[in-house]
Amino acid sequence: MPSKRRSDSLPAKNSNFSKRDSLVVEYEETENFVNANIIPSADDSGESDLEDTLDENVQFESDISESEDGSDFLQKAISYDNVYENYDNCQKKLEADYVFDWKQGECNQNKTFNNEIMLSRKHESDIINSTPTELFEYFFSTELKNHIINCTIKNGHEMSVTELEVFIGIIIFTMYNQRLSQRDYWSQDPHLKAEPVASAMTRDNFENIKSKIKFHEPEYQNNADREWRVRKLTDIFRSNLIRFGIFSSSLSIDEMMLRFYGRSVLKQFIKGKPVRFGIKLWALCSSNGYLFDFEIYCGKMDNKSEKLANCTLGSRVVINMLQVVFRNVHLRNREDLHIYFDNLFTSPDLLVHLKKYGLVATGTVRANRVNIKNAITEKDERGKWEVKHEKKSGINFITVMDSKPVSLLSTAAGVTPLGKVKRRQKGKKEKKELDFPNAFMLYNQFMGGVDLHDQRCNAIEPIIRSKK
Repeated sequence: MPSKRRSDSLPAKNSNFSKRDSLVVEYEETENFVNANIIPSADDSGESDLEDTLDENVQFESDISESEDGSDFLQKAISYDNVYENYDNCQKKLEADYVFDWKQGECNQNKTFNNEIMLSRKHESDIINSTPTELFEYFFSTELKNHIINCTIKNGHEMSVTELEVFIGIIIFTMYNQRLSQRDYWSQDPHLKAEPVASAMTRDNFENIKSKIKFHEPEYQNNADREWRVRKLTDIFRSNLIRFGIFSSSLSIDEMMLRFYGRSVLKQFIKGKPVRFGIKLWALCSSNGYLFDFEIYCGKMDNKSEKLANCTLGSRVVINMLQVVFRNVHLRNREDLHIYFDNLFTSPDLLVHLKKYGLVATGTVRANRVNIKNAITEKDERGKWEVKHEKKSGINFITVMDSKPVSLLSTAAGVTPLGKVKRRQKGKKEKKELDFPNAFMLYNQFMGGVDLHDQRCNAIEPIIRSKK
């Protein structure tokens, strides 16, 4: 068909375009498709009237994506804020009406995932051209300093910005120039004294600030919120963490511990962790350890009116941690992201829910959370695997025999292409190279972001600490 070009002036149609007087449509017809450009009139403000015509309670229409076996799976192209607001406080599952249909074999996933850095040119330039002090102050911002100063003043102690900056500088100094005691930095013994510290601030002034510094104002008190003393402080810091956006394509969610030996209702004990006593946090990190968001764990909820209060803890944590992703990453860009979490969080219900809104995920899973089984036992030889997939959502359920049977759910990867790992064989000294499913290879490569962040924080802990 020969190419045609035409320009028409069309009257506005439908209530969605009621503010527009006319539209100019230019289109070009070819053999297989039509290219069309819609040009608003000169009087058009460029603003859509769609927001004015939508009722918040109306169900949105959805885009349909077809899975490889021909079944349809919903992906709602809407703001996730609308979804989050419409969660039922009494619901026990994220996808309560979903019926799982498991089939033998894998669902082929053709996309390959790596940890890609997706910084904009401006942000990349800002980072490269910043000094170490400027990089620090991106996160410990002026707003954060002013908040601490105002809270301290309202609690009865006068403090200037300069005093706060010197106080923080001394604490940072103790991370890499360590003494056995805090007072050694001001010691009269020249072998113990740290001249940069002693010349910057007197010991009495430092200890006075340390005892009087506050992070909350008296009117913030809220006995229903165990985190109220640091709620605003952490909110400011969390907003600073995403000043460069979500720039990593591989994200992991896990728990981490802040070492703390003082008295607090928030203090936890976790057996077997490198840091056993401390404040537990849920964290969202890139695979190379950058922290994007965190949330202090305040114990079992007493407030049953909170969103998803009756859902499992793992699903609730993942949904809360991913709010920063849903609000900062457009739907069309979410296909580049891959979320990882361990068996504390993973369930088929959660993976279906994330897939519906454009996010794929991979996580190890406990046997009692999947209503089917793969026929792998501890008697099988190392490296044997079996896979099933869910027909509508494309979830792969893979079990592999390692030192013991390990199961994994993934909407991002399957068995192929197989990877290579070295494992020791029973009764033999040398290691043997085995074929391992691709989903396990990705999980082992990118899951450890939170642990890496934890490791780096523990390596630079300051000597000067508080039990407050």
